[in-house]
Amino acid sequence: MDRHLLRFQLLCGVAWGVACQQLPEPALPSGDTGTGGATAGSTTFDDTPPSADCDPGDQDCPDGQKCTAIAQGATRNHYTCVADGGDLPEGEPCTKSADGIDGCAAGTLCVEDRLDQGRCLGACLNDGDCSGGRCRQAPFDDVDYCAAACDPLVDTCPPNMACTPIQDGFVCTFPYEDDTGVAGSSCDPFANRGCMPGLTCLQGTLIPGCGDAGCCTVFCNTTDPQAASECQSVFGTPGVTCVEFFSGPAPGYEHVGVCMVPA
Repeated sequence: MDRHLLRFQLLCGVAWGVACQQLPEPALPSGDTGTGGATAGSTTFDDTPPSADCDPGDQDCPDGQKCTAIAQGATRNHYTCVADGGDLPEGEPCTKSADGIDGCAAGTLCVEDRLDQGRCLGACLNDGDCSGGRCRQAPFDDVDYCAAACDPLVDTCPPNMACTPIQDGFVCTFPYEDDTGVAGSSCDPFANRGCMPGLTCLQGTLIPGCGDAGCCTVFCNTTDPQAASECQSVFGTPGVTCVEFFSGPAPGYEHVGVCMVPA
């Protein structure tokens, strides 16, 4: 997994036929340095690959211990075996700890989701450690976690997480505090930032009444015969319809669409 500050993900041809292009993941707010760990009121990313004495995917520690991330310096970027006294299941609230003893059950670790809040999520070094999901870097404390697969139309993500698109599907990720835009609000289409959970950002030419580079829109079900009329109701104008989100193969997500004006 690429850990550079501006990591790129390949989003190929959504339904309006845009050519494949590299879109940067969320940029840092102004004033952030992009190195070191997250601090209150800021978001930073550490591009240093984690080191490991154990494999969080295999949980190859001795009995009574678990493989988890501990802090070496400003960020939790070293995986080692620590005492396992926790039984909090995945998705439960927790309090992160620099020494890795966070109350989360083996195979999970406490990931910061909102400044001083945390949640037990799967630990990982790569996608292979995540059953059906993707290994992602958390924006608030740089630690890697398993982002579970999800469906934006039936959001099953834990609290304080959002179902967001990746190359050929959707996973649960952490929204930022300024991701609050409603349908039609201005947003950043290149970083897919600015929309409230459950919405996504498209280029402005595809959204009616949008005078900016991008505006928020809602997801819709392409198999629902009422989808087009519901999209028109959201924006209060004809011409808006429900279009497949992915133009290429996206197994399991063929029904996911977005409300937009076809190009």
